Amino acid sequence: MAESEMGKRLWHAGEGLIFGIIFAGIYWLLGLIIKAITGKEIRTGTGYTVAVVLGFISRRVLITTLSN
Repeated sequence: MAESEMGKRLWHAGEGLIFGIIFAGIYWLLGLIIKAITGKEIRTGTGYTVAVVLGFISRRVLITTLSN
């Protein structure tokens, strides 16, 4: 039983990581577009951190929202 619980936790962490990578990619793409249009760089390490954290949070929000 403990192994299946650990497997579930790893699976959910992997899903959160995938969402985080998607959000970081969107952040990078938007930063590229903004730099091309305005010449201002908005992509920073802090921004990527926020994007990954939002990826983990959005996974949970989507599950809660769609299950109701």
